[in-house]
Amino acid sequence: MNAQKFNQRCHVGTVFGLRTFTGLHFVRTVAPAHDIGNGQAMVEINRNPWFVPIKALHSVAPESLREPLSFGLMSSHDRCVPLYCSE
Repeated sequence: MNAQKFNQRCHVGTVFGLRTFTGLHFVRTVAPAHDIGNGQAMVEINRNPWFVPIKALHSVAPESLREPLSFGLMSSHDRCVPLYCSE
């Protein structure tokens, strides 16, 4: 998925899951995605590492968003799927 398609589908402020070495975390986009070349798009998020490839983001199941988010580690009942698989 390129940046233009991502920006059409996902507005600034959309919540995603992001897997890091410490686990799967809730993150929120804070700016539109940008193509950086080689077919890769990056987006700015609300936590370190700040800029991530959109392929690293996971869609969050709607039931995970019903309760207030702590933007910490996701619990075992939160479900995510890779965003690029849902094109």
